[in-house]
Amino acid sequence: MVKKLNKNGLRQKNKVTDDSELEEKTQQIFHELYETYSYRRITAELYKTHHQKIDPKKALRIMNKLGLKLTKFWRKSRRYSSYKETIAPNPLNRRFSAKYPLQKLIADVTAFKTADEQKMYLRPIMENH
Repeated sequence: MVKKLNKNGLRQKNKVTDDSELEEKTQQIFHELYETYSYRRITAELYKTHHQKIDPKKALRIMNKLGLKLTKFWRKSRRYSSYKETIAPNPLNRRFSAKYPLQKLIADVTAFKTADEQKMYLRPIMENH
């Protein structure tokens, strides 16, 4: 008697895997790196240090099972330090057109690094007419 199997019948059902070693490595990496790594970075770290490639979703399942949550997270400040200083008054109030020449001039300062690691400043002056 020959049994016909479809594609789903070829898959292993109730596959049991032992992830205890993977759980230990995940927990070790999470605590060594001061609880600042999420599941994506843990996946990358597992591959980089232990040469073990796993799916990020599996790492997420393991972290959820162990109760490992990213608690120490900080965002980098992307602002320039000059924003913290006082802001100059805005006399133009977005009225850039002028009735007479040389009535409204606008200037800006831009810094460039030269080949010998020195700074050079460029200050163009523009006329709004």
